[in-house]
Amino acid sequence: MEELKALLKEYKWRVIGIAAGIVLAILLFTIGLWRTLLLFALVAVCYVIGRHLDNGGKEELDKAIGKLFSKK
Repeated sequence: MEELKALLKEYKWRVIGIAAGIVLAILLFTIGLWRTLLLFALVAVCYVIGRHLDNGGKEELDKAIGKLFSKK
C-alpha cells in the first residue's frame, strides 16, 4: 500500500491527466461532442462564479459582471 501511495505521489499529474482523458473519452462517446463542450463551458462558468464568490462575495461577483458588460 505504501508503494502505491509513493507511486501516486511521484506521478500525481500523470495520473490526473490519464483520469481526465478517460472521463473525456467516456463523455464524448456517450453524449457526443457538442453536449460535452456545452458541459465543459457550463462547468467553467460556474467555476468562475464560484471563484469570485469565494474571493469577495456578492460584491466581487457584481464587480466582475459589471466589467464584463461595461462599454469601454
